[in-house]
Amino acid sequence: MKQTILLTSIQATAILATIGTLVALPFALVLNGLLDVLVAAAIALIIGAAGILGWTKWHSNLRLQKMPLGERQDWYFVIGFFVTIIVAGTSLLALATYGAQTVSTTQCITPRVNITSPNCEATITTSKAPSVEYSSLYWSYGAIGAIVVVLGAVGLPSFLILAGIFYLKSTAKRRRHK
Repeated sequence: MKQTILLTSIQATAILATIGTLVALPFALVLNGLLDVLVAAAIALIIGAAGILGWTKWHSNLRLQKMPLGERQDWYFVIGFFVTIIVAGTSLLALATYGAQTVSTTQCITPRVNITSPNCEATITTSKAPSVEYSSLYWSYGAIGAIVVVLGAVGLPSFLILAGIFYLKSTAKRRRHK
C-alpha cells in the first residue's frame, strides 16, 4: 500500500492512542488497588519515554514532501468510520435505558401536608433517572457506549489535527524544494 498523508495520519492516531492507553493503564491499576503509585508512575514514565523515542524515530523516517494526499473516497471512508463509532456508542447509550422505569415522586408544596390531604393546593412531581434496581435488561451497554463515544469523539479531532499537521508540513517541504 502506497504511503499517503491519509495513511500516515491513521498510523499516527493509532500510535498516539496506544501510547496514551499504555501510559494510563498503570494508573487504572492503582485506582483498583492492584499497583503501588510509585511503581505505576515508574512504569508510565518508561512507557512514555519509549513512546516518545519510537514516535521520533517513526516521524523522522517520513518523506512528507513526496507523499500524496490520498484518494477523496478514502478520506470520506475514514471520517465516516469515526462518525459511525460515535453513532454506535450513542446507540448503545440509548439502548441502555430502553425499557427502564422512571421513578417519580409527587409532593404537596403549599401547604406542607400529605399529598392525599384535601388542603393540598399545589404539587410538584420529581422524576429520577432509572437506577440499577429499576434498570432495563440492557443497562450494561451504557458504560460500553460511553467508552465508544469518547473514543470516537477524541479520535476524530485527533486524526484531523494530525492530518492537517502532516498536510501543512508536506506543502511547506514541497515549497522549499522548488
